[in-house]
Amino acid sequence: MDTSLLIPHYQALPFPAPLWLLQTLLILGFFLHVLPMNFMLGGGFLAAIFLFKGLKDKNSYEYKIGRGLVKGLPIYTSLAITQGIVPLLFVQLIYGPMFYTSSVLMAVPWFSIIFILLVAYFLVYYVGYKCVPAPSEDSVAFPSAKRGPALLLLIVALLLVIAFIFVNNMTLMLRPDVWMQLYQSSSNGLNLNLSDKQVPSRYLHMVIGAVAVSGLLVGIHGLYWQKRDADFGSWLIKRGAVIYAFYTLLQIPVGLWFLFSLGPLTAKFLGGDVMATAVFALSMILMVLSLITSTIAAFNGSGGAFNVAATTGFLCVLTMIINRHQLRHFLVSPYLQPESVPINTQWDLLIIFVLSAVALIVYLVWLCKLIFRAYNAPAKLAGNAQS
Repeated sequence: MDTSLLIPHYQALPFPAPLWLLQTLLILGFFLHVLPMNFMLGGGFLAAIFLFKGLKDKNSYEYKIGRGLVKGLPIYTSLAITQGIVPLLFVQLIYGPMFYTSSVLMAVPWFSIIFILLVAYFLVYYVGYKCVPAPSEDSVAFPSAKRGPALLLLIVALLLVIAFIFVNNMTLMLRPDVWMQLYQSSSNGLNLNLSDKQVPSRYLHMVIGAVAVSGLLVGIHGLYWQKRDADFGSWLIKRGAVIYAFYTLLQIPVGLWFLFSLGPLTAKFLGGDVMATAVFALSMILMVLSLITSTIAAFNGSGGAFNVAATTGFLCVLTMIINRHQLRHFLVSPYLQPESVPINTQWDLLIIFVLSAVALIVYLVWLCKLIFRAYNAPAKLAGNAQS
């Protein structure tokens, strides 16, 4: 059967902006979603480990950073959800005919994301308010404190399920050749894209990357504390740099597995396509720079070296997102041509959208700083009182 017959046509409406702009907004929107998403997943995992190590001593560095990560989880979760709307909308707009079909084929797990996320979101707040007393607070008033690490691991498990469902849908939309077979096996939306060779490596690539990026988050906490508590700040920078470097090195074999699971498309990123190869090479250069500077920071706790590591690390994530978008383009181009859709640019709405997006980002940055200062105010006051 001709698989092109299974792909519905675009709706009879022109794109509201040039395709290059829509794709740019898709990439930037996904980047702004990936960072808090990584902080949420990897941060929850690291918080569980730190809290478990520091439960016996609430004044230990492990407990303090574990509590700090937990207090940030509601913010990261909220940002990940709200910022995730942007790339999801642009995926629907540009690749709707394929995305909607894959979503229907796996409708049950796809809709279950909402309920899984609600449970995880509730647990995030529960752990934050019931399981992580401040060092100055009586543990008797927090009977659930010992369950904190276990609940955090449960949150991480729920988020891993959501990530697995997303990877399945984002890859299934690229595989119209298996749609009919999946529909015939289950017409009730109970399908997953488990036969795709790139699913396991792509999934692990995202999960391990989330922990690596969360190592940068630990170091960023260290940059904040460096001027307030030099020893604690240096410890955080060293520990965050070690976590980032270790999981980034772990990413290398997983990334190669992912790259070579693409079959003939692997060559596109190894010289077969100029732009894809250039972006891939840039991501490797940024990764090496971030590894070198994070290693330096891991040994001497240098804030300057860690700043370079974090900057190059985040830019590496951005370049990998661009490569991810290029891969999607290569896979859909035999079946779908977004560039063939007419364009009727609605500049008034586009300007309002861009200004609103910039204003939202500025507001969220200000809000995060405000909340971060509020959470750390009690610790600062306690330190002043002791001195």
